[in-house]
Amino acid sequence: DFLNKKVIVGRVPRGSFEDFNSWNIWDGTDWVAGIENAAVITDRTSTEMSVTQLPNGNFIMVFMRDTLSGVVAIRIAPRPEGPWSGFQEVFTVPNVPGGTFVTYHAKAHPHLSEADSLLVSINVNAVDFWAHFSNADIYRPRFIRLRLQ
Repeated sequence: DFLNKKVIVGRVPRGSFEDFNSWNIWDGTDWVAGIENAAVITDRTSTEMSVTQLPNGNFIMVFMRDTLSGVVAIRIAPRPEGPWSGFQEVFTVPNVPGGTFVTYHAKAHPHLSEADSLLVSINVNAVDFWAHFSNADIYRPRFIRLRLQ
C-alpha cells in the first residue's frame, strides 16, 4: 500500500551528514552500518512527520496517519529508535468548504510552541489545481495546538 509509509532511523556524527560511510542504521537491536540492515520501527505514518523530545525525556512522533487520511496521530517512545507505542488519533481535519481537498504532512514545531503544548501544522491542497486561482486561501498550512500532559 503506497499510503502506508514505514519509518527507519539512522544517526550520524555532527558535521558528517554528507558522508554516508559515517551513518549508522538501527537494525532493531543495535546501530550498524548499511541501510540494507534497517529495521522498520513503525508504519502507517506519512512522507513528512516530526519526532520531538518531550520534557519528561520521552519522544513524540506527530504525523498524518496513512499519509492522506486527514487524521493527525501521535506515537510515544522512550528513545528515537523506539519501541514506539501504537498510534493515537488526536485530531481529524474538518472538511474545507468549496471543493475536494487533501490534507497531509502533519508535524510539530517545538521551536514555536509553548511549554505545555506543541504547535502542529497541517498542509491543505485542492485536488482541482484551478481552485487555487479562485481561492488563494486554500494552499496554506493550518495549525492546531496539541496539549502535552
